[in-house]
Amino acid sequence: MIKLQRHNSKLFLLIILFFSGVNSFSQSTGDEIIGTWWNQEKDGQIEIYKSGSTYSGKLIWMKNQNDPVTGKLLLDKKNPNEKLRGKPLLNSNLMYGFIFIREDKEWSDGKIYDGRKGKTYKCIIKLNADSTIKVTGYIGASWMGLGETSIWTRKNN
Repeated sequence: MIKLQRHNSKLFLLIILFFSGVNSFSQSTGDEIIGTWWNQEKDGQIEIYKSGSTYSGKLIWMKNQNDPVTGKLLLDKKNPNEKLRGKPLLNSNLMYGFIFIREDKEWSDGKIYDGRKGKTYKCIIKLNADSTIKVTGYIGASWMGLGETSIWTRKNN
């Protein structure tokens, strides 16, 4: 009888731990992505922050921030808006308009700008179990598969 009670106690504890873990993620506020992230290539750091009810991201560090020809900060030369081509890429907002969708456990409806190509894409962000984020920029609808995904790693201070 005592053996059965110990077994039931362990089972009960496991069930409690399981549901508390599930419940803690379902209670997400969306702020889990706030912070500084290394891009997949580890040549840039993006600071994700909350602005009102949406999330945005700013390029705060670049491995090669200076133009090899001029020695000055690398400019956004490929930007389709001619007025912005003289602006440095460093400290520019590359991501904006993300809304946390609790049911889907993702940040969507946002846009991401690729300064290497001068293109802006629709984007979805998902938090992985290993605390990395999956950043997917795409054209059209996300289910069409016309996109590119990269994994970003949180920068440890």
